[in-house]
Amino acid sequence: MKDKIHPKYQKCIVNCACGNTFETRSTLPSIEVEICAECHPFYTGKKKLLDASGRVEKFKKKYSKFKKNKQFNLPLNSKPLSHEEKWTMFKIILNIFSFPVKSAILIL
Repeated sequence: MKDKIHPKYQKCIVNCACGNTFETRSTLPSIEVEICAECHPFYTGKKKLLDASGRVEKFKKKYSKFKKNKQFNLPLNSKPLSHEEKWTMFKIILNIFSFPVKSAILIL
């Protein structure tokens, strides 16, 4: 092996978000992790919901605008829609996504 080209392999302290710390070896002096073997649901047998950086809230915020549109609130066991009702809903969806109706007809 060539000299002075390999990183130094040293003792490393790993710190978990749960507070657990353990020692291993790495080229880094310390490592920060979110989940370790002491708190991971697979090893502990406990279910744990993790929301990394507000992903659930971000998803709800992004898709909440579609809930406000009352035109799509149909009961689950409603009667089948007529051709005119389907066409109306199709045009509404195209307007939501700013898609020209004439172009959509050509694509279909």
